Amino acid sequence: MGETFLVVAGVFILALCLIDILWTTLWIDGAAGPLTRLITYSAWWFIETHWGGLTTNG
Repeated sequence: MGETFLVVAGVFILALCLIDILWTTLWIDGAAGPLTRLITYSAWWFIETHWGGLTTNG
């Protein structure tokens, strides 16, 4: 049971990464893949929310 879950989870993660790599590589406008976009958006949201952004006013 546990081993089957790990295999399915591993295949899912590999498929998600492969789709993200192909998406990023093949798109002409330079758009990030769905996983990369989510990670980048989340990182920027965290920085803006907790540290007030990266720019300094001074």
